[in-house]
Amino acid sequence: VQAMAPGARRRRPGPGPGPKKAKKKAGDDDSDGLSDVSSEADAPEQVAQQPAESEDRGSMGTCCVILVVILFVATFALRILEERHNVGDLVRQEEDLYEALEVGSDAAASEIKRAYRRLALMYHPDKVRNCDHCGEKFRKVSQAYETLSDPEKRKVYDLSGGSYESLRSAASVRLTAQNYHHMVTQSRDVWVIQTFSEVQDASRRAAAHWEQFAADMKKVARFGRIDANLDSDALGLLPISVRLHPTILMVARGHPVEILPLGDLSVGGMKKWLNKNYPVVAESLWDGGVASWLERWKGKARLLVVALSPDQSTMLRALLLRLSSIYQVAYTSAAAATEAGLGEQVDAAGGAILAISFAPLSTEVHGTVQLVKKTPFDKAWAALSELHHKLEPVLTRDNFMTLCKSSEQSRVFCLAAANVSQPCDGCLSAQAVQEALVESTKGYAQFRRTASDSDLPPVRIQVVTWAVDHGSGTPWASAAPGTEFWVQNVSGAPLFVLDCDTSRLAKLGKAGEGVAEWVGKLKHLHEDLHDDLLSFVSIPELAALLPSGDEGWAAVWARTSWSTLLGTGAAVAGIVACSQVLSGTSIVVALFVMSSVLGTVAAVFPGLLPSA
Repeated sequence: VQAMAPGARRRRPGPGPGPKKAKKKAGDDDSDGLSDVSSEADAPEQVAQQPAESEDRGSMGTCCVILVVILFVATFALRILEERHNVGDLVRQEEDLYEALEVGSDAAASEIKRAYRRLALMYHPDKVRNCDHCGEKFRKVSQAYETLSDPEKRKVYDLSGGSYESLRSAASVRLTAQNYHHMVTQSRDVWVIQTFSEVQDASRRAAAHWEQFAADMKKVARFGRIDANLDSDALGLLPISVRLHPTILMVARGHPVEILPLGDLSVGGMKKWLNKNYPVVAESLWDGGVASWLERWKGKARLLVVALSPDQSTMLRALLLRLSSIYQVAYTSAAAATEAGLGEQVDAAGGAILAISFAPLSTEVHGTVQLVKKTPFDKAWAALSELHHKLEPVLTRDNFMTLCKSSEQSRVFCLAAANVSQPCDGCLSAQAVQEALVESTKGYAQFRRTASDSDLPPVRIQVVTWAVDHGSGTPWASAAPGTEFWVQNVSGAPLFVLDCDTSRLAKLGKAGEGVAEWVGKLKHLHEDLHDDLLSFVSIPELAALLPSGDEGWAAVWARTSWSTLLGTGAAVAGIVACSQVLSGTSIVVALFVMSSVLGTVAAVFPGLLPSA
């Protein structure tokens, strides 16, 4: 047995003659012998290299860990420094405001008010004669009191140590932690939000550009601002973490957040960014598939736009985004629409943009609207509104503002007919309601000719329906919010007038009245609304009492194609395979599984995880 050094690796014996090796004869090929001697001689050296390589790998791992720790500590330190110096470039006062009022920085509001009155009497130019410096002193005292008497201005001044010059905005609204969810999260509008700091020069330089940008694009988006100093709590409600100001981002429910690059804060640069990233909600049927699309969404109202080019303008995208809460929307080419049997409507359009509406459960054309390329936004919206005016769409929280909100052209009210499981005896039919409203419209036209306030926008009534006892569309909620409210109030008179502008509701009719009484009230409804003769009740959270617009799981499943199901199965198989390969790196597998599941859920149920 060959003796080996301690720690050396024992060699596996080969198929030789035995433990003793035969002596070599002269002339034998010594290549095998050289290889054998070399391997025996190098064995201890190779064994010695293995722990060296392990030590190198260990050193590299240690270095990586140290670098990660250093980066983490550096990032944490930078964030602390940033929070301490987040006031940015300040415009410093030549004189301290508290010194100007001769009070301390911890003075109460009452003490500041008394100091101002005392100094104003002492230095007022009309009270003191022959005093050259009193006018300048009175001006400084007044400026100091104007800032320190306002709690918000004083807060900004104390944070910055500099002057307060309010960056007012007439083209955007102030977003706070109290109104953010109501105005942004629960809205279907596109919001462009700016975060700013009163005490940073960058925010001041961008203020005028922001005002012009918001004023020019107010038709297609809503604009809001968050003050990083006064409303810092609202920053935590944004879908991203904001550390630099000003930051401008676009938020639309169900769409990814878009952030304006910091390089270009000009009006033109912001407009270009908004036009490029504005959400697209319409399904593209440019190369065909119109007939199958109509059949696939047969249970819903549909709106098909025959466009002039596959690239939608921002105005058209904004119009379709509004209408997407009422219709299932798509756009197509004239050739594809003609192929689907809509050639007559396409020819009548004569090359203009054509919008075609289809009622639920029907493939027949319900109405058409033609729009030229340069039609103003308000006129285009008024024309498209006529399509759903006679459609009687289902009212939900999502489309409440779209259907029932007034415009510059008309004062809109929604006439809601509740659809309950056990309707009242002798209720009005949809046909009777429409006939009565036609008569009311004719009488209202004559009424306006002689009315003293005929210059006011005319009254328009939008008929809507909703099912008050339907579920919310999610499996864990048995009924929509507000179900109990509506069930209790529809007894006897399931007709309501909803005023979206003032969040009011009026019951049309009383318990015990018959169809004849209801028809009589409907025939004069336009005039009664014009003169505000109905008994409205204020409901602050009226929209929250309406059913959700989410679809039920059965409807989503019926629409899910086999390709989606197969794709989901393939994704699951891929996850299982990757978990086997990456069994040693559980964090990678966990992240991969989580992202895959979220992506699949967001693809199948886009309304369930809007930020996924």
